[in-house]
Amino acid sequence: MATNRKVASQLGKSLNRRKDLSRSLVSVVKNTKSYKDFIDLTPKQVTKLKTDELRAVVARLNKVEKKRVANLEKHGYNSAAIRGLTDSGGLTKASRDLSRQELLHEYKRAKAFLTSETGTVKGAREFIKGVSQMAGADRELTPDEVGRLYSILDRYKESGAIGFYKKGDKKSTGYTTSQATQQDIYEMMKQGQSDEDILTNLGIMSRSDYEARQDTSDNFNWIGAHHP
Repeated sequence: MATNRKVASQLGKSLNRRKDLSRSLVSVVKNTKSYKDFIDLTPKQVTKLKTDELRAVVARLNKVEKKRVANLEKHGYNSAAIRGLTDSGGLTKASRDLSRQELLHEYKRAKAFLTSETGTVKGAREFIKGVSQMAGADRELTPDEVGRLYSILDRYKESGAIGFYKKGDKKSTGYTTSQATQQDIYEMMKQGQSDEDILTNLGIMSRSDYEARQDTSDNFNWIGAHHP
């Protein structure tokens, strides 16, 4: 612990000495035991980093990220954190051909993954346990089942039909609605219903019906008709 505090203090001092910033920070990056020192950098401190320094920080975070991803995949957890990382461009990079702006983007992506609730096996396990309880399941759901449930829930949310509760606000109407909706979705999943059928049963227009209505609307517009 004392070593980490010393390293953090050294990092802070190096950030305040512009003249010696490059040499001192790169040295700190190589010797720092905890990656958290770099996650805890403030936006102002990050902007003060030179490109090579920023690249060294991203490379250090990338090593931790790769281990986390490999561990999650080993235990069969395709968590929200991994999906978010994948959707935003895959594993972060710190290659020499990246510009400073691109490195800043990679730093933000790495930080988002490493601080995510489901970025560790323990976090993913706890998340699945919580979802299973909220959905009223009599067993722990599999990662694939949780992924499917949340995929349907996200589409339901996009429709504007449900307002998600804020974290910790379990007494709100939004929380009650979210819980009831997850339970309904899970029950229909157990019945073998498709995603489209579940959304239709929840009162959301199916994608095929939506597209058909859009086609009809376009045809009306094309012939100059009007409708309310």
